[in-house]
Amino acid sequence: MKRTFILSCLGILLSLGLNAQTEKGRLITGLSSNLNLSNSSLMGISFGSSKYHSDDPNFQESASNQVFAINLNPRVGYFLIDNLAIGLDLTYSYNQEKNGESSNLYKQSAFTGGPFLRYYYPLNESLLFGEVYGSYGKLLTSYDYTDNSLFEDTEYETLILNYGLAVGLSFPLTDMTFFDCAIGYNAYKFSPQDDDSEYDEYTTQQGLNLKLGFSIFLGE
Repeated sequence: MKRTFILSCLGILLSLGLNAQTEKGRLITGLSSNLNLSNSSLMGISFGSSKYHSDDPNFQESASNQVFAINLNPRVGYFLIDNLAIGLDLTYSYNQEKNGESSNLYKQSAFTGGPFLRYYYPLNESLLFGEVYGSYGKLLTSYDYTDNSLFEDTEYETLILNYGLAVGLSFPLTDMTFFDCAIGYNAYKFSPQDDDSEYDEYTTQQGLNLKLGFSIFLGE
């Protein structure tokens, strides 16, 4: 009986502590990154290689193509009311693919910014949350033909519109710092910046990702 009472009191105190982190007037800041769960190569962390194989006796094996991508999402927000934060997301993404034979480089770098809205629901030992977000920015794509004089290096810009939603859990590491783990749905629209066509031309991309990061709660 006494043990049950003590555990109940601890649970209540912990719940009050979690509620205090998401009170009206407090600030939230953090940094996260995406791990792709689909074919969306941009806006996620990935690394690996690809290689062509053949059982043709005259086939000469080539070097592997190397692929690398990184994604960083800093953010800052303010709690308008208890448990509901609104703020600004920034995203920087970079990915490249290097040809194993020619060393030609295909590179993309993107910078976007936009609002987010996150709602927390305190649990006994963690914070359940759901969020929606959107961003807008530019994507720079370049082709570097390092060993081929037949082609000129090219570079062009694309406009990006991104929006999505996610659900996840925040686990306390300290009184102020939480580890975030969320699964989300992202949709992207890529439009040429200098498009002289009479038609509206664009590319869409969508898929699931796993978002991992840290959130820090500030204020009294």
